[in-house]
Amino acid sequence: MPKQPLLRGPGLWRPVAAYLALGAALGALPLVQVLHAESAAIVAFCAYFIGGTHAVGLFRRGVGYGRALAVEGGFLAAPLACLTLSLLWAPNCAYATGLLFYLLFPGVTVVFAVSVAYAAARRPRARRLVVGLGLALALGGVAYDLGLHPQHYTYNHIFGGVLGPIYDEELAVRPGLFWFRLLTLLWAALLYGAGRSLRAPDRAGAGRWRAGCAALALVIGAAYAGSARLGFNTPAWFLQSRFDGRLRTAHFDIYYPADRVGPRAAEELAARHEYRYAWLRQRLGAPEGRRIQSYLYPTPEAKAALTGARYTNVAPVWLRAPQVHLLLGAFEAVFSHELAHVAARPYGLPVLRAPLLPGLVEGLAVAYEAPEAGPPPSDQALVAAWNRYGYGEGPGDLAAEAAARLSIAGFWSGRGAVSYTTMGAFVGYLAGAYGAAPLAQVYGGRSFRAAYGKDVRALADEWQAALGRSGYVARGTEALAARTFEAPSLFEAHCPHHVPAPLRLLRQAQQSLAEGDTTAAAGRLRAALRRAPR
Repeated sequence: MPKQPLLRGPGLWRPVAAYLALGAALGALPLVQVLHAESAAIVAFCAYFIGGTHAVGLFRRGVGYGRALAVEGGFLAAPLACLTLSLLWAPNCAYATGLLFYLLFPGVTVVFAVSVAYAAARRPRARRLVVGLGLALALGGVAYDLGLHPQHYTYNHIFGGVLGPIYDEELAVRPGLFWFRLLTLLWAALLYGAGRSLRAPDRAGAGRWRAGCAALALVIGAAYAGSARLGFNTPAWFLQSRFDGRLRTAHFDIYYPADRVGPRAAEELAARHEYRYAWLRQRLGAPEGRRIQSYLYPTPEAKAALTGARYTNVAPVWLRAPQVHLLLGAFEAVFSHELAHVAARPYGLPVLRAPLLPGLVEGLAVAYEAPEAGPPPSDQALVAAWNRYGYGEGPGDLAAEAAARLSIAGFWSGRGAVSYTTMGAFVGYLAGAYGAAPLAQVYGGRSFRAAYGKDVRALADEWQAALGRSGYVARGTEALAARTFEAPSLFEAHCPHHVPAPLRLLRQAQQSLAEGDTTAAAGRLRAALRRAPR
């Protein structure tokens, strides 16, 4: 039976149309309209299913592996062209970096997808096998990495990876990402070998390909055995081994850099942990839970290398062991906020240990964190309303904003400082007016109406009315609100994830000062001034 022409018929246009539609959709959405890690990951995810299922058809038509790989790889030019065209309306200050991610994510994934299709093409329901394997790897990989490890990144054979939390302006590109994508190529080679063994004309040829597959399987097994040291993931035992300072208190296991924290400072640190924990438990009425692990990182770079999060301080409440991950220099400012997440764990949904409303999660932490000398969240929310609607006009329609910011889309799509402050002020009002008991019920999944006897909009209207009765705010509130509320979100950023060289030098200088290296700090400050004298 003669081979059909490679590029003929509707089979060619379906993947081209799918890729063009994907590129057009990305070009219309904030953040992912820029060629970078997020857009590359989305293209990679789609490329596996588009390329893998289409390649099955090519192999069944007698197309060779090399030609099929060239065809499926060539299709990637369509979304790349769309993401390049988006430069006309979405500036990208790191286009070259985006090209690297495009090669590393969709480029490697297509090789893997074609190899999966090559190994499966002769089996019945081969396309279902390709799709099922892709979904299992995409979902299972994320669940394994983030559900079982104290890390904030995940690398994946299907979509490439998520490099860190959305809050981090500068993504952490760790060596483990490159090792993992090399592992994806090793899997692709093994699957290619499996496909060749199935197509071998004689038993001896099949045996040689199987022997090659066995050798590759040993290499892959060795890579997984050393996954922590290669940077594929960060198990708790490996993370703890990176800290030379350890303290055990009544409720905490504290891991810290001994060269940055002396014995007396360590004792003070332990006392502050216990004091804040007792204070929060008393306010929340929370039961005593498991021991809490507290990780204090010496520098943003050290934190990024281990967890994938550079400046974001987090408390991954879904992990079995309660824990907080903080920069040592930010301990006083953020510890009580992250500890509030931990203290509220007993009230959260099973497994997740938190509600499905991010606005409630962060609002509770803001409302119950240690009070500061500065203006409270309610004053900041009121000043923001005055700036928007005019002084004396009341808080405007903050009730609608509060109700909207409870949801995932409403909370994450807005500016971070606005979302945190607004929800902190709203939850703080609920705690003050109704106590912690109904709040704990909502945190555990009950509706606002079931817990409070009113829906969330009615409660938000009450809060707005209470704000409207306030005619004054704490001194300095307007300056603080102007400073924090005007910061654009990642979705509004001129060049997402791009940190200009002078700012990077300034941060490095600050780190050098924190380490006591004034010579390095002065040199970096001079370099920053040379690049940006203004």
